[in-house]
Order: sequence, then C-alpha cells, then structure tokens
Amino acid sequence: MDKLTLTQAQAVIAAAILRHLHAVITTGRSWDPDIATHGATPAAALTAA
Repeated sequence: MDKLTLTQAQAVIAAAILRHLHAVITTGRSWDPDIATHGATPAAALTAA
C-alpha cells in the first residue's frame, strides 16, 4: 500500500474535520466522541483500565 504525501494526508484530515463540523451544525447535536469513532475504544484506554 502506498503512503500518502503530506498534502494528501492533510486533505484527508481536513475533510474529516469538515464532515464532523457539518454533522454537528446541521443536526444541532453536541459533539459526541463515541459517535465520531463509531463506538471504537482507543487502545490507550484499554491498556489503562
């Protein structure tokens, strides 16, 4: 698998942020990290428990 260039990686991150902002603004719901990660638990949280 080819890695993204710096510009491509930045574009992917910017697009994700814009999608999240659009969802929050258009639905009027507050930000919920559990919804944003589709319920995925970060590995750091698993090892800390």
